[in-house]
Amino acid sequence: MSLNSTAALADWLEMLDRIDESVGAALVDADRRVEAAEAAEHPAGSPFRDGEVRGRIERLVSGLESRFAASRELAAKVEATLEDDERVVRSWQQAAGAVRERLTANRL
Repeated sequence: MSLNSTAALADWLEMLDRIDESVGAALVDADRRVEAAEAAEHPAGSPFRDGEVRGRIERLVSGLESRFAASRELAAKVEATLEDDERVVRSWQQAAGAVRERLTANRL
């Protein structure tokens, strides 16, 4: 096929236009099929659509991280309270020991 004539060139361009339309229609059809397959695999309201699962997991992990941080803070406060209580008990034991020594010394 020679493209030397205007008619042959016009026929060739028309055929290329039809190919372009056909390819475009095939791509649109393929996109529709993919969307339909995804919709069938994950129907509306399914937790797998639109990243809902990822969002739920991220919220859960974030919640766990904040609970873990709160637990660490609480543990640090409990440890500080226990240390304070130990100091008070030691002080009380020392005071009780001193009183015991005085009482023992007064008996003699």
